[in-house]
Amino acid sequence: DRLRCLDELASLELVPPGEVSDAGSAPPLAFGSAPPVSFRVVSRGLVESAAHRSLFVELAPTMQKTYASRQRAHREAVATHREVHLGGASGTSLGALAWHERFCVLAAAAPGPGAEELMRRWRLLAVDEYDIYAARMPCWMEAYQLPELIASSLRSCHLRRYFGASTIDEFLDRTLSMEALALPPPPPTSPSPQEARPASSVRRHSLCVFMLLTFKHESFLQQAVAGAETWATQADESDDFGIFFVLPPDGGEAEKKLPESISRRVLRLTDDFDVSYRHQAVRDLRIWNYFAKNPKAPKCDWVARVDADTWVDLKRLRERLQCFKPWQEHHVGFPSLSETKLGGLVSGRMTLYLLNAVVLNRRLLRCMASQDGFVNCLGALVHEWLGEGLMDETLSHCIFATLALWPEFLGDDREVVLWDHGPPSELPSTTCLLFAHPAPPAVMRSLHGDRLRDLVGTWSVAFGNGSAAEYTIREDGFVRLALVPPTPTSSALATSVPPLLPVVVDVGRLTLVEPPESVGGVALTHRLRSLASPSAAAAASSLLGLDPRSGALVVQRQDERTGRRVEGLGRHSPLSSASAFSGGCRRVLPRDGRLLPRCHDNSTASLSRLAESDEATVAARHAPADEDGCWQARGMLVLDRSWCCHELFGPRGNPVCWSGGRDSRFSFQRCCLGRR
Repeated sequence: DRLRCLDELASLELVPPGEVSDAGSAPPLAFGSAPPVSFRVVSRGLVESAAHRSLFVELAPTMQKTYASRQRAHREAVATHREVHLGGASGTSLGALAWHERFCVLAAAAPGPGAEELMRRWRLLAVDEYDIYAARMPCWMEAYQLPELIASSLRSCHLRRYFGASTIDEFLDRTLSMEALALPPPPPTSPSPQEARPASSVRRHSLCVFMLLTFKHESFLQQAVAGAETWATQADESDDFGIFFVLPPDGGEAEKKLPESISRRVLRLTDDFDVSYRHQAVRDLRIWNYFAKNPKAPKCDWVARVDADTWVDLKRLRERLQCFKPWQEHHVGFPSLSETKLGGLVSGRMTLYLLNAVVLNRRLLRCMASQDGFVNCLGALVHEWLGEGLMDETLSHCIFATLALWPEFLGDDREVVLWDHGPPSELPSTTCLLFAHPAPPAVMRSLHGDRLRDLVGTWSVAFGNGSAAEYTIREDGFVRLALVPPTPTSSALATSVPPLLPVVVDVGRLTLVEPPESVGGVALTHRLRSLASPSAAAAASSLLGLDPRSGALVVQRQDERTGRRVEGLGRHSPLSSASAFSGGCRRVLPRDGRLLPRCHDNSTASLSRLAESDEATVAARHAPADEDGCWQARGMLVLDRSWCCHELFGPRGNPVCWSGGRDSRFSFQRCCLGRR
């Protein structure tokens, strides 16, 4: 793919990095002699030049010596050090790479006995570790590391092949002139006509969500259809939400097959293009620039970009976004750490970026528009990386490079759920989700069909074997199970002994049952999994469902004595002890000056953490110089100091300050109090 971008008729000799001599020219050796390089690629032009070079001229008198000593070919490095690994008998250079980067290696060598081990590792990389995630992870081209002759040729080739432009300036000018060819019609609840409105009509929303779609992969469209038919239907209830499936023009037959759930929400822009995963960052920056600068773009208080396989709860997301001060710039999601890309990779230079879903507010978009931030980053991305890169990292790095604005937490890991190895076999049942990724079509439909809200509360359940239990179900899917002692059979005892309180035996969590089991025509949609003692597992491993006719809770569990399954019916209990079972979905966030006061966590524990943070700020001013290592990685500031004690970015989320074992330099004393 890289060689196709170079002129085959030019006299070129392409070699590994670090093996270019004489200012990029090949030494005047007779053709056919092997230069001292590990490998080389020669062009057709060099071969033909050698074939037609007059040997008698080289042996001619002194007057021809100038021609005879002229360089035979232009020698240039064709790859970067990240792509070529030629040293180390044990092949350890490959082991230093991240697992997905190993597929980017173009050449590797291990002289001597290490060669066999290297080939064994290579086969493992090529077979055992290769999956869909590796296939989607491109190998970014560091054009700024290549000689300018090679880099400019690749840059020009990529501009023509993928973006239909001759120069970067032409490409950026076309980005600035992008207009909407089609916008979704107003929702059914709007009094406006149902026909698709002209692109010049400006729409206003509290929250806009867009997804970049491509016709190159059918699976992407199937995923988008699942989203349109599930979580996106929340936008039909209110014009507060705007959902936009960004499709490139000229979809051909694939576009004609789009279902109505997608076609009525399509946003199509002039000069948009269909690209593969490796160039999605370019397309992403152009869409952000459209929302930020175009006066005819939909006016949104918040704009979110999600992948097509991301589940979104629009109503909970809108509620959470109302916690952030609207007069400040906000860049929210779930932060992670990565090496900076814009400006070139620098070893050890780390920065925060928002993983997967990202939400920006209107004020931030205005600030980026006033400084041409997205356009400047787009030019740098094409020039330095040929337009390749992860759009999540690129967007966050762009905002930080332009505005010096750190990302912010939207919620904790129970609200922004990121399954690193795909969704679990049993999906958790919860109403607390803001985002969930990745969510294949079946997962989206399961989450959409979850009716946990109808189960929330305390239920008194009587079973067919005479036993009774109390199930207290929270909105986050956690359940407290309490067994109800049997009532005395003697009438005298029944009147003299006060009713016995339920005895808590276990705490469990609900998961979704797919497909649901059925008992008496009632679908049992949830499974209760024990989180506590194994002895209570039999009582807690229950199937639950709601009878739509009577509103009763139907429970099926295993009888402890007989081992058989027994059924029970439950009703809402007037004597609920749910107050003792605290918890549920998060309503407030750790205290932060960027949040409105009503969203601050004012609990005693939160105030204690705040005091420790204040103490850390004071102590850090007088700490020794090496104390800053807690907030730095190889000399580069990567974290705001207050985040070391942040509830959402504490021991689990902050590997810089909290990783390591007993001998780790980083601890609560060091990170939160600035002490040794």
